[in-house]
Amino acid sequence: MVAGVLVGVLTSTSSNTPSPAVSVAHITMNSGWFWAALAYLVGLSLQSRGIAALMGSASLIGAVLSYYTLQLFQGKFEIVDFGAVHFETHTYWAGYFSKVIFWCIAACAFGSFSGIAGHEARRGHGKFVLIWRTFVPVLAILEAFARLHLEVPSGSLVEMVWYTTFLCAVVMIAIMVSREAFFALRSM
Repeated sequence: MVAGVLVGVLTSTSSNTPSPAVSVAHITMNSGWFWAALAYLVGLSLQSRGIAALMGSASLIGAVLSYYTLQLFQGKFEIVDFGAVHFETHTYWAGYFSKVIFWCIAACAFGSFSGIAGHEARRGHGKFVLIWRTFVPVLAILEAFARLHLEVPSGSLVEMVWYTTFLCAVVMIAIMVSREAFFALRSM
């Protein structure tokens, strides 16, 4: 849970900075595969599949709550009341709570699955263990592919981050597959 809170805080605080290095970190931390990796790593460290599912969800809920609470304190949910005499601002609580509730539900569902994937990657055996071990890089490839083809402006820092993410994930999968093939051939 502490790791989740830390990820949420770092993701939120890195959003408004002029530094290119911090912007790269923010783009990376604000991606779905990164948050899935958090729950995956939590599951990787736990002995029980049920606890891995529970703590994977708890870590992502902690990240969601800390992220949106910091966004609230940074004024991201402020709206202007044009009906008031002096155009007063108010906190848009419905927007805050709707995002928190939606992402907490998603954190429960996806955090538990990612936690189990991490648990199985470390403790699993047989032919399916490679699927669990490549879970996060496959997510990174899918998300990078979708973002590069749907929403990223050409020539931007965001595009460079997603291409780098894509290439690193492909290299990681190639290394994992090569390693598994090496040990499989060696044991024959």
